[in-house]
Amino acid sequence: MGDQYGAQPQMLIVKGTPNDITTLNHALSVASDALNNIANTRTQIGAVASTLDDLNGKHDEFLLFTEQTIGQIENVDIAEAVSKMNTASIALEASFMTLARLSRLSLL
Repeated sequence: MGDQYGAQPQMLIVKGTPNDITTLNHALSVASDALNNIANTRTQIGAVASTLDDLNGKHDEFLLFTEQTIGQIENVDIAEAVSKMNTASIALEASFMTLARLSRLSLL
């Protein structure tokens, strides 16, 4: 029975000393372990690549957030911001005065 090119398979017969066979078996074992390690390493690389993709996505989101925040700060209407700050300051002062009055009240 031949392959697709019509060649007949040949039988490889290894003749040699027991040390040669032991050495070949050891080489085969090392090669097999190397192939298994390649699969494990590819899995580890895939996990690291996935983590890097996640981190890149989070980095991009943070960059967008930062750019938007900088834009909001740079484009603030100074007059409107001062007006809001004054209004908040007045409200804070009023709350302090109310708390001071309440602390002087007694139910007795």
